[in-house]
Amino acid sequence: MSAPLNPKRTFGRAGLAPDEIASASEARYVLGILFVVYVINFVDRSVLAVLLEPIKAEFALSDTELGFLSGLVFALFYVTLGVPIGYLADRWSRRNIIVTSMLVWCSMTVACGAAVSFVQLLCARIGVAAGEAGCVAPAQSMISDYFSPEQRTSALALFASGAPIGVFIALLVGGWLEQWVGWRGALIAVGLPGILVAFIVLWTVREPRRGMSGPGIKTEASPALSLADALRSLAKRRTLMVIAVAGGLQGMVTYGVSGWLPAYYVRSTDLPPANVSTILAVISGLV
Repeated sequence: MSAPLNPKRTFGRAGLAPDEIASASEARYVLGILFVVYVINFVDRSVLAVLLEPIKAEFALSDTELGFLSGLVFALFYVTLGVPIGYLADRWSRRNIIVTSMLVWCSMTVACGAAVSFVQLLCARIGVAAGEAGCVAPAQSMISDYFSPEQRTSALALFASGAPIGVFIALLVGGWLEQWVGWRGALIAVGLPGILVAFIVLWTVREPRRGMSGPGIKTEASPALSLADALRSLAKRRTLMVIAVAGGLQGMVTYGVSGWLPAYYVRSTDLPPANVSTILAVISGLV
């Protein structure tokens, strides 16, 4: 077995060589940085909910237009592009997909702050959705290769906890940023750090060998199925299909409610967005 690897030694290297096995410290580092990526993913998608009221006022939008901006358009592109990006992750560097996706969604978050019309804001929001669609599948696949089956559940659970933490941060800081620097400045402020993190991932994370942490001999995974074969295989698994439909319906309710809560409380209480977002952050953090 090769000598234990230090994350600092991964700088500039594309991936693990065929005879290399990642050390425990490298695996923990990769999990930690992917957790940060996922937190940023949810900060950038969730912060818009806190900013809906000032955006509505500036562009004189209806609630229907706000719904397209914060919900329907984002969901359509996020869900639709997730499948082909997952298909690509079976065949290309997952680390590079995550880096590219992160650069796209963070740049588009900044572009949302620079938009001067509703159409520009809508297009930038579509870019955020397209970028964020490339985060989860490649990251979960990488984690599965860095951690053995016995450790994998805990590792994936820690990664998944980035979602509620990201929502908490978006609520906590979004309203105050809007109060201090306006809604445009808030979007720019949350978008820029992710660009730096994307380059940290590129420079310090190595693409794991597929099947590296599986049972038995560590060999490359078998060739990936075609997209049509993969869809047919999934369609035959009735339990999985039921879970997928149930998860989709649950997501519609969850995102629908959370996306409008800040606006609802701003309108019904006359509190400024900063106070509303802080209260909702505490509630969401406790729950």
